[in-house]
Amino acid sequence: MRFMPHRDWLRSASRLTTGVLVGILGSLAEIGCTHYNTVERWPGSGLSEIVSPDGQVLCTGRWSSAGPEGPWDFYESNGNRTATITFSEGAPAGQLRFYWGSQSVPGAAGKLQVVGTVRDGTFEQRWIRYAPNGTVMNETVYWNDEIMNTRSFSSEGAELPPTEAMEKAKVLDDADRRLLHSLLIIVHHAKPQSR
Repeated sequence: MRFMPHRDWLRSASRLTTGVLVGILGSLAEIGCTHYNTVERWPGSGLSEIVSPDGQVLCTGRWSSAGPEGPWDFYESNGNRTATITFSEGAPAGQLRFYWGSQSVPGAAGKLQVVGTVRDGTFEQRWIRYAPNGTVMNETVYWNDEIMNTRSFSSEGAELPPTEAMEKAKVLDDADRRLLHSLLIIVHHAKPQSR
């Protein structure tokens, strides 16, 4: 008998991405080409926040002349953190973390969903993806933005056969790339306020 991963498990893995993407795309459609998110600096702290035209804080971190620098936290409209991305000279470089969102899986809101490393915008090293209950559902090793090795687990914790593990890894990889791209749009389309 062949084991099939529970279909709800894969669906739940991409709920955060879907919920965040819908919100981001809705904001982008509303903002259009004539309105931009603004970078507002916090006096005396060196910190900045990117704020949507309607006043929602989208993310916070340090802004340099090259753009975002160091860790940046991204937020849902209700203020829950959904991601932390580390930047160097305006590009994602370093540790990345995604968190379960309150709209996608309310009971897991704020819990770690993904931890990985990005270098020059590419996926590198070991990425671990967690189920809403905190168990590991996938571990993937990247080299030069390519999947080199992966292990995936059923909702009961059993390791999946290699073919199924790779299928699951590709679904999760695609969801993480779409989410990262959407979050980078927020940062790279922000305009610093003139002083």
